[in-house]
Parts: sequence; C-alpha cells; structure tokens
Amino acid sequence: MTGVLDGIRVLEVAEWGFVPSAGTVLGDWGAEVLKVEHPRFGDPIRGLITGGLIPGASGRNFIVEQLGRNKRSIGLDLAKPAGRELLDRFVARADVFLTSFLDDARERLRLTYEDLRRVNPRLVYARGHGQGRRGPDARRGGYDVVSFWARGGIADRLTATGQPHVAQRPAFGDFIGGACIA
Repeated sequence: MTGVLDGIRVLEVAEWGFVPSAGTVLGDWGAEVLKVEHPRFGDPIRGLITGGLIPGASGRNFIVEQLGRNKRSIGLDLAKPAGRELLDRFVARADVFLTSFLDDARERLRLTYEDLRRVNPRLVYARGHGQGRRGPDARRGGYDVVSFWARGGIADRLTATGQPHVAQRPAFGDFIGGACIA
C-alpha cells in the first residue's frame, strides 16, 4: 500500500505528545519520519509509565507506541559536534522539519528556521507551541491541560453553567493540534 506522502522525509526534533503526534500522522500518510532524541534521556514521555505518573500494562508504554508508530528513532546529542554534524546531514536530506523546542533551546542548539535553511533552503519548517509565537508568554512552555484545555477555553465550553469544570482526558489537545500541524 502506498501513502500520499511516499517519498517525503520528515525530521522530528520534538518531545511529549503535541508535535510528535504530527509526525505520527505524517508517517501514517506514508512519509519517512526520523525522530531525534537525546541518547541518554530520550523523549520525556517515555518516563510517564516508568515514573509512575500513569499506570502501565506489563511494562509497555502505549503512549510511546502510539506516538512512535511509523517512525524510526535515533539518539543524538545535539550539543556536541558529532551529533550536530549528523543532524545537519539529516536536515540536508529532509523535506519537513518538526519541532516543539522553545526559543531558548532552539537558539542554543541552532535549530531555528534561519539555522536550518542554511543547510537546506527548501525545508518546510513547522513548530508547535502551546502559547503561540507572539505575546507575553511566547517564550514560555505549555502543556495540553493549561494551553489547550484551560487557556483555549475548551474546559469552559464543555462544562454546564454552574458546574465544576469537566476533567480533561490526557493529550486531548495534543492530538488535535498535532493533526492540524500535519
């Protein structure tokens, strides 16, 4: 079976659920997705079960399996020259770059659009961010429950007048937002 994105190469340097879910959708559609993770720590979402934050099932992390399907993963330390050299080789061959890293990290690791277009001027650059690119919170991080559920107004819209706010299901906005990025 072929996908609509067969032949498209996606490089994902992102953590948690929001932007990685965009990479998953692109992989579902046939793109070749390579996820870059820190070689020692990996994506922090890997620790949700091992850290006891959510219950696991016989040692399996279904969240990682869901977000990691149709992807390959490589551990690179982007702060070291060897890791950066490999990343630049991947950037040169990629069609799309996905990231969720905040401005400070992207600047420190030279992952801004300007940095990567020097390596590959035709690269499509997509960045997901919980607080948006402008405004007083643009350089601050955000997670689904605050950025999507509370600040986005979804909790208010789904709650009957005079009732306590409805509890959010995990990653509700992450997957919707990731599909929009894809």
